[in-house]
Order: sequence, then C-alpha cells, then structure tokens
Amino acid sequence: MADELKMKDSPRPTGDELLSVTDVLNRLLEKKIWVATSIIVCAVLALAYLNVATYKHTISLKVVAVKANLESKVSGLNALKNFTGLGLSISDSDHRLELFLDQIKERQTTTMLSSDKEIMTRIFSKEWNPETKEWQDPGGLGSLIRFINSVVFAKPNAGWTPPDAARLQDFILGRIKVIRDTHTPIVNIQMLFSDPGFGKYFLSKLYRAADSAIRERALLRSKQNVSHLTKRLLDISMVEYRESIFGMLALEENAVMLASSDLPFAAEPLGQPVASADYDAPKPILVMIVAIILGATIGAFAVLLRFGLRNSRVQ
Repeated sequence: MADELKMKDSPRPTGDELLSVTDVLNRLLEKKIWVATSIIVCAVLALAYLNVATYKHTISLKVVAVKANLESKVSGLNALKNFTGLGLSISDSDHRLELFLDQIKERQTTTMLSSDKEIMTRIFSKEWNPETKEWQDPGGLGSLIRFINSVVFAKPNAGWTPPDAARLQDFILGRIKVIRDTHTPIVNIQMLFSDPGFGKYFLSKLYRAADSAIRERALLRSKQNVSHLTKRLLDISMVEYRESIFGMLALEENAVMLASSDLPFAAEPLGQPVASADYDAPKPILVMIVAIILGATIGAFAVLLRFGLRNSRVQ
C-alpha cells in the first residue's frame, strides 16, 4: 500500500515524455527482486542444460594444395585451346583446392559416404534400432518441427524418411567449417563431434570421398581430351600445330597417369585428423554468462513493462 501511495504521489511522465536514465534505474532498483529472480531462473535453466548437453570435441584435418609438376608446361599451350576446341584438364593447384573445398559439401560426396553403414548409423543414431538393425521414426521433436513448419510456414509435411545422402549433406553443411590461414597455404577443415574416434574416422572418409570425386572427373576429362587430340592430329598437316598438339597430348596422357594413381589429387592432408584433448562445446562459462545477461534483460523488461502498463491505466 505504501508503495502504491508513493507511486501516486510521484510525478508521472505524460504520453509525450520519455523516461530518463535515472527514472529507469529507480524503477529497476524498486523491483530489483524481479531482476534477481529472473537471473536465478535463467542460471538454473543453464545449469540444467549443461548437465544434459552432449559435449563435443573439435576434429581437425589440415590440407594443402597438391602441387602438380605439369602446371609449368601448361601456360605455353593455353593459346592453342581455342584452335583445338578443348580446355586443358590440368588446372592449377589452387583451383583444384577450391574445387575440393566445395566438393566436401556436394551431394556426390555424400552419396558416396551414405553407403557406409558405420557413418550413417553413428550420425543418425537416434533413428537406428540396433536390435532390429532397421531405421525407425524417432518421433518427438522432429515430428513437432515438421508439424510446425506445415502449419506456420505452409510447408508440406512429407513425414519422416530414413537417413540418406540428402540428409547427410545437411549434416555436413551444418557441421563442417573451413578455416583458412592468412599467412600460410594451409586450410583447416573442422567439425564438432562427441566421439573423437568416430569424428576422426568420418573426417578421413570425407576427405577421401571428395578427393576421389575430383580425381574421377579429371580422369574422365583427360581421357576425353586424349581422344579428341588424337583425332585432331589426323586432320592437321601443319608441322608447328602438330608439334604443339603432340605437346598437349603428352600433358594429357601424363594427367591420365597422375589421376590413375592413389596419391592425393586435389588436396594433400598434413597428417591424420586430430581431436582436441578437451571438450570445445558447449562452453560452460559462456553459457552461464549468456544466461545471466538474458535473465537480467528479461527481468528489466518485465519491470519496465509493468510500470508502463500501470502508468497508462492511471492516465
């Protein structure tokens, strides 16, 4: 009652006036128990989350571009590609590395990986029944999200489908990070996973699948170029052009041999994937700081909202 009398006696801003910083602080101090309660509630929820959260390690694989011995010979022959009607399949190392970094997130790569039962059952473990050895609808949050999307966003609810290459691609797009070193040619491919052993296995398989996909495309292109250049030799009589085409043909045949080997083709790993010694996510200190800030914000908003509603009723 005393607080209400004090509020009635104190001057109130009109509709056209704004609260000063001092007024805001005074209101918050009057209702500091609200702010404190909100902070405590958010902190308790954060602690509960930290107790049930799945802690993850950072899995890293460092790669560099593969330096091809043929690159220095290609520049002198590029002027002939319009004449011969083809582009050289021997791209520079940096370009092939960029292709590799894009390839690790492509559907072709995930299609290759989706045939690995170990990868699919570990990544989508909540949908795998080890007793029946079959996929099953986990229900729960996934079903709720599909229902909300169909109602709120008018998206068709196709229902649950077993994990496939498309869903594995979504997983990779959400987990894989590519970090470039601005001072060295090293590129660091990272992901978070709870099991460091499986994380290293998955990252190693992902690297090999992406590098293999680029190798297969380059091999096919080189074989097609060899066939094309061989046919062009039959139609050209000028000695200078024939010598140049012979040079291009030699490069393409060398490219076929390189792409046919088991050596790294687009990106060369600097050792095996490694896992961090400690957990990297979630970070307890960061979670608690965010919870405290969020709690203080919610509490302050509730106090000012209450004051604004009471002030509007009095006016």
